[in-house]
Order: sequence, then structure tokens, then C-alpha cells
Amino acid sequence: MKTERRTAVYVDTGNLKGICIFRGKFLEGLFLDLKDVESEFLSSSIKEEVMESNFGFKEKYTGELETICNRIVSRISERLNTIKQ
Repeated sequence: MKTERRTAVYVDTGNLKGICIFRGKFLEGLFLDLKDVESEFLSSSIKEEVMESNFGFKEKYTGELETICNRIVSRISERLNTIKQ
């Protein structure tokens, strides 16, 4: 059985770090952390299915998914900051 190509995209909004896992253009998974989100990703089983990333894991990725991931993580960070207040 052939699996679809997955892409891991790392972003750092300043307040929150995230790795979005996309299958094609659809968000399939999300890792969030204040410190070391990469180690969470590397200890997960999903890494076996990721074929490209923008942080040195497998093939190099650059493209529109970086903007989408940044928007997702930024909005979550904003919501978390609103809840804290």
C-alpha cells in the first residue's frame, strides 16, 4: 500500500514553536511546545512517513505550507495569550 507524501513544517512565532504535518495540502498533525518541539516530532511514529521538511529532516522543503503553518501556530498562540490574561 502506497502512502501519500507528508511534509513537516517548523515555525517559531516567538511565543510558541510548532511543527505542522501536512498530507498534501491538508493539515494532518500538529506538535506545539514552548521549547523543543523538534524532539517531540522525532520521538513520534509519524516521522517515518514524512518525506520532506524545512528543518533538515529528509528532503528540503520550501513553499506555501510554511505560511499556512505559521498562520495556524500564530493564531493558537494568540488564543493561548488571551486565555492567560
